[in-house]
Amino acid sequence: MVDKIKDSWNLLRNMGLRYTTFRIKHELLSRAGLLIKRFPVSPMYKQYISLDEWKSKRGNFFFKDRTTLFFPKKSKSVINEKFQKLKKGKFLFFNSKEYNTGVDYNWVTNPDVGFEYDVNKHWTRIADFSKEAGDIKYVWEKSRFSYLYDVIRYDYHFNADCGEFVFSEILSWIDANPINCGPNYRCSQEISLRVLNWTFALYYYSESPLLTDEIFNRLQFAIYWQMEHVYNNIDFSRIAVRNNHAITETLTLYLVGLLYPQFPNADKWKQKGKIWFEKEVAYQVYEDGTYLQFSMNYHRAVVQLLTWAIVLAGKNNESFAPVVYERAKKSVHFLRTCMIDENGYLPNYGANDGALFFKLNDANYRDYRPSLDALAKALKMDLSILQENEDVYWYGVNSKSCDRWTPLSGIHSFKVGGYYVLREADSLTFVRCGNHKDRPSQADNLHLDVWYKGQNVLLDAGSYQYNTDEETLRYFMGTLSHNTIMLDDYDQMKKGPRFIWYNWTQRKKATFGESQDRYIFEGRIYAFQHVAQGIIHQREIIKLKDIPKWIIKDSILNKPSGIFIKQLWHLPLQHFSINWKSANEDNEKIEKEVSEGFISELYGKKEHAEMIIFEANGNRIITEIEIET
Repeated sequence: MVDKIKDSWNLLRNMGLRYTTFRIKHELLSRAGLLIKRFPVSPMYKQYISLDEWKSKRGNFFFKDRTTLFFPKKSKSVINEKFQKLKKGKFLFFNSKEYNTGVDYNWVTNPDVGFEYDVNKHWTRIADFSKEAGDIKYVWEKSRFSYLYDVIRYDYHFNADCGEFVFSEILSWIDANPINCGPNYRCSQEISLRVLNWTFALYYYSESPLLTDEIFNRLQFAIYWQMEHVYNNIDFSRIAVRNNHAITETLTLYLVGLLYPQFPNADKWKQKGKIWFEKEVAYQVYEDGTYLQFSMNYHRAVVQLLTWAIVLAGKNNESFAPVVYERAKKSVHFLRTCMIDENGYLPNYGANDGALFFKLNDANYRDYRPSLDALAKALKMDLSILQENEDVYWYGVNSKSCDRWTPLSGIHSFKVGGYYVLREADSLTFVRCGNHKDRPSQADNLHLDVWYKGQNVLLDAGSYQYNTDEETLRYFMGTLSHNTIMLDDYDQMKKGPRFIWYNWTQRKKATFGESQDRYIFEGRIYAFQHVAQGIIHQREIIKLKDIPKWIIKDSILNKPSGIFIKQLWHLPLQHFSINWKSANEDNEKIEKEVSEGFISELYGKKEHAEMIIFEANGNRIITEIEIET
């Protein structure tokens, strides 16, 4: 009982009174059935906009229609293969694993476990997490309709009108998902992305004879009620969630108001959406360009949303508050600094659910270059990315009058978010040492990521799934899957339910400097406060200049006696030969223990991999790591 009171107080102190009172109120309203009245089922059909009215008054998009696009067409086999699989009902989930959902998919069955949701149940009665239903994201993924970009790209490059297939897919979804019922109305971000992706298709096929009045009438009704849902549930994202969900939803309100001005509530959605979007960007993207979710992939999601926002506002002679452009530019600087030049990859740091909202290219999922290049050019920046990125053609941005910017070699410190990056010709050293004023999703402070010649030598193990067994969840969300320190089997923070952590780690000190022959990082964090008050983890990292050798000195201050220190290292499936040398505070050799760990480069995909452990019962471990060349 005492522990529960302490945890509740810790949660209130971490999350704040506004969050806590909103969650309590929302839960009471939901259980009492009062939210059902706010989100009505089966509203009476109404034609809010006719097709001709929309065409005559719609806002400007990236392009007018498919006949106004003139960039080079390339009938590549990969584009054809993706489309042919989609026609057969074969769908790639989370850019990771293919499932055959069939050509007559019902839109509410989880292909991973076979569970079928009740599509007639009000969305407030659908559970986010259920052992029987499995991970609800497997239902949301196809209903997001991001796969329409594979179809539209095939249409463009192969001169094949796929409008019939696109509209049949959308109408199939509308038929299978009554308004405000079933799992696909559970998440407002998923609704928002679906509307944005339908909108992309509507503009592309706007002059096609396949877009009939009957089809448009059904689409406009579905879009209107989905946006009413988003608007009436916006406080949940802005208060209870406050992450990339809120940025997505507020931007979509603005854009739908802009692009469909004839909707009854278009002005309200647009005006409030714009104000809320500006506030969310200012709060969520820190002053140094880092992001409050402490996740590279979720930051890329925000980069894509910022591209839509900045380009479409500009095409309609509108603009946002200056902070939106400032934070967008800083985001590009930060992510480009962390990017590996050889392949466009970034450390797989933080939560990664496989999201890539608007994929308009054939690049690998881990390649950030297309997204960064598009936003950079929208901001009149040239990142000197040599590969051609198709995204810029679809968005209508180019490199004319762009200022060149590339990260310099040497030390880069992003102190607000707590990231410290060292760039050298052949290597990248990435360290997290941060404070948490916003909730962390993983217990990974003082994680060290090392890249050498384009390969991830010491890596973050990833995320795998958000709805799986407790042991697997704790592994991927906890300290065990990161290159840092554990005390016995304790995580840095105390694990709560789902995404909740108590006793957040906080930075005490971080410096990054250099001498004639080496770079030296030193960081200290308050951690393991649920084990004992006042415990400090101090990590010193020495990187020899232009030599693939790192010396890591870990010390634990105020550690209770009888508790062992574990220094953890995660290796990729295929890696360079590494020489390890480790000792304790008395310079006694510590034997290397090779254990079986897991890595998840892509959501839903888990693979066995080596985990190296050095363990000592004292207060210090010093390890030398050298890559054989």
